[in-house]
Amino acid sequence: ILISGETPPITFHSPVPIAQVRDFMRQADVYVLPSDGGEGWGAVVNEAMEEGCAVIATHECGAGATMIRDGQNGLLFRAGDVSALAKGLRRMQDEPEMRQELANDSRATVRQIWGPDVAAERLVAFCQAVLAGQPCPCYSDGPLSEASG
Repeated sequence: ILISGETPPITFHSPVPIAQVRDFMRQADVYVLPSDGGEGWGAVVNEAMEEGCAVIATHECGAGATMIRDGQNGLLFRAGDVSALAKGLRRMQDEPEMRQELANDSRATVRQIWGPDVAAERLVAFCQAVLAGQPCPCYSDGPLSEASG
């Protein structure tokens, strides 16, 4: 959703090649995933956060519930709660500074906690601990944390 861009503010597209999806995300102000949890993790949340979108997602979406800290780096609502989604969208429109802060914090969340470098480092540390018969490292957030399990 482009809130501060050209008209029309909302554009629906037919399916596009995956290479164009990230371009669309970079142009968007807000990414919404009104998931009922059927897709499992919902990697598009990771991608939208990495591209600097302010994200609104459901608690039922794995990535939404795990990666988004409501009001800090995105907004969460319950699947099917249309009024809560509308409230979140209205906030994004009416509070551009808050929207930008959420977008900035979402990008930082992915880069500092959920990025591939962090995931790779943690996987290596986990494997080394298992192979050495040592206790596995514990993480409070991000890949291999209890939050993602």
